[in-house]
Amino acid sequence: MAPSRPSPFPGFDAFAHDQGQLLASLTARRRSLGLSQTEVAARMGTSQSAVARLEAGEADLRLSTLERYAAALGRRLGWVVGDGAVAGDGDDDRSAEDAADGTRTTTTTTDERGGNSP
Repeated sequence: MAPSRPSPFPGFDAFAHDQGQLLASLTARRRSLGLSQTEVAARMGTSQSAVARLEAGEADLRLSTLERYAAALGRRLGWVVGDGAVAGDGDDDRSAEDAADGTRTTTTTTDERGGNSP
């Protein structure tokens, strides 16, 4: 068996993991609100199939697309990239992963009022 080589893209695995967690959180939020993909698509100004691809992780995501998706659910999307702890009360939907280079990327979603909601 050949020895494993380091990834040519340090931190990519952590980013992909965070992206998956964020999409799962937003999809769970949509379902908890009782919204269909079609309803969310209408709020976003896109098609149901685009929302389905987004939720399945099949789309090459743009930050603006994630922000529109979160807004359609009454949430705001925030990103923090740094090397330390993330400020907050710990009640928001949060995903954090340490990258190979020592940085930490964190994604959060909060409701439109700035508070947290399930």
